[in-house]
Amino acid sequence: LATRLYQMAILFSHANERKKADKDSSLADFTQLLEDLRTRLDEGYLFTKEQMRNIRTQAQDTIYEATRTSFMQMHTDVMQKLHDNKAPLKLNSVFGNPSREKSLVSLVKRMCSRIRNSLCQDIRNGICGDSPATLAEFTYSSATKFKRGGPGLNLSNRAVQVQTKRLPTLRLVQTMVQTCGLNQFEPWISRGSNRFKQQFKLV
Repeated sequence: LATRLYQMAILFSHANERKKADKDSSLADFTQLLEDLRTRLDEGYLFTKEQMRNIRTQAQDTIYEATRTSFMQMHTDVMQKLHDNKAPLKLNSVFGNPSREKSLVSLVKRMCSRIRNSLCQDIRNGICGDSPATLAEFTYSSATKFKRGGPGLNLSNRAVQVQTKRLPTLRLVQTMVQTCGLNQFEPWISRGSNRFKQQFKLV
């Protein structure tokens, strides 16, 4: 009887070891499958609409900073701001993942380029478009378009808001003209509104 019990114990022991080995193997296969899926998702990672809006809003607000003098490399500042505010901007799943960070850098560069071109076009339209703008008008419209939160909450006090942002906007436009090259703006300046040109010290 003792011998029989011993043999049964050995059989059960072997059976348990096989089950454990099979379980470990299945777990390893499942883990590898998850890693493969994660790799494929990283390669084709797509940003959500909310993330895209947050990134665009941050980039637009960055280009409108009163102290900004560099526009061609502004994507580096945007990336830093996105990293510093990754939780509220819903980018926690991006930072810390090299593949997704690379996708984000590429996206931010393209977005900053489009925003920079948009501002250049607005400056051009303000100088010689169908409806040339005064400095006050340009300040208000550009703040509405680019600045986070717009020109301010108290829209009725428009004159005060415009005067407050007048000098930062003047520096912004002058720097943009220098960044894009004065030759590029020369044909527009020569045909533009004298009032606008004088305010922006382009004549």
